[in-house]
Amino acid sequence: MNNIVARSWRGDVVEGVHRAHIAVVDHTGRLLAHREHTCTELARKLAIHAESPAILAGVLEALVEKKQLSDERYASER
Repeated sequence: MNNIVARSWRGDVVEGVHRAHIAVVDHTGRLLAHREHTCTELARKLAIHAESPAILAGVLEALVEKKQLSDERYASER
């Protein structure tokens, strides 16, 4: 029973979130709330909060799929 119901950093209720992802998702929200980041930059900053590289990669992949993380958008803002 590692899956729980959680609230995302945007306030959306997310079901089936694995407990190991919670810290990474929480820190992701705090970082992205301030400004855009590149995938590489965000991965570097979040690495200390992830239990494994696979968890971090999964969270980053989900952010890209949901268009919440974009290197192109970061570049266009610079």
